[in-house]
Amino acid sequence: MEEKCDISNTPNWSKLEFELCCPRCGYNLRLLTLPRCPECGLHFRWDELIRAKEDFSTRPPLFEYHWREHPIRSFSLTVSLCLQPWRLWRWLPLTAVPSIRPIPFLIVLVLALLALLSLTARYVWLTRSRLMSTVPEYFNNFPWHNWFYGLYHEIVPPSLLVLIIWISIQVFRQTILRYRVQQRHLLRVVVFCWIGVVGSQFVCEFVLSLMAASCFLIYQSRRLPNYYFQLEWVVDFLPLIILLLSLGFGFHSYLRVRGGWLWALLLLVFTSSLVVVVGLIVSVVVLDTFDNRYWRWLAEWSQFFSDLRDLAKEWAGRS
Repeated sequence: MEEKCDISNTPNWSKLEFELCCPRCGYNLRLLTLPRCPECGLHFRWDELIRAKEDFSTRPPLFEYHWREHPIRSFSLTVSLCLQPWRLWRWLPLTAVPSIRPIPFLIVLVLALLALLSLTARYVWLTRSRLMSTVPEYFNNFPWHNWFYGLYHEIVPPSLLVLIIWISIQVFRQTILRYRVQQRHLLRVVVFCWIGVVGSQFVCEFVLSLMAASCFLIYQSRRLPNYYFQLEWVVDFLPLIILLLSLGFGFHSYLRVRGGWLWALLLLVFTSSLVVVVGLIVSVVVLDTFDNRYWRWLAEWSQFFSDLRDLAKEWAGRS
């Protein structure tokens, strides 16, 4: 996973006018000869560190670097790569120091894009229902309240899940990250994971809405085909798959953490277990029912948590 030491390109420190720091932990590398950080153990290439420090044009064309010069192009590339974590974390070099300031702006733009996708999908679905209905007057007004309510429930559960993962990383930081990874790198991984999770869900739901409308407009069919429900089942589990891939590739390929895939899986299992424990406490101790808003939110977001609710109900019934 790590490159072997190569001392052939050791910099001439007497002529170097700037400091070189480890891209992972930030340790000052001045006067070192071996391309290996003594603080975190990262192997690197001297020429890559010097090029990243001297030439800003080598920075990846992500939104955080080019949001002023090329906002639309860099934003679309960033979002598309977040939906493909296997490409993103293999392509993004660790020498590209994250820029924190544009991240809130990036999150706001992603939320605006998700709202637009959700609004379009809801409009397409209502158009299909209006065409199929024998009482068109029933669909005269767009249900803005229901749309906003659904948008809220589609964004909040995955956002809380990613937030719990971020908190878990901080709690188990000494155990998981013995490599002294800088917080800015961890924040980049978590934010890009969030974009991938919520983005994949909204994009798939938008595609499913177009498929449902096409079935009526093209085939004049009032009944959805069987493969539609199979795809819908896949979409229910897709956000969790994207989350696992984002964490796994982020830890393993980007941060170069040994056992990165294992830690990604453990984080996801720990977070899911915490969500289930909270649901059990709320359902059994507080509300005395599993038919509550907490479980409905999770079940509407992912079939995985719907299955966990059924298992929790069965376990509570036996006990």
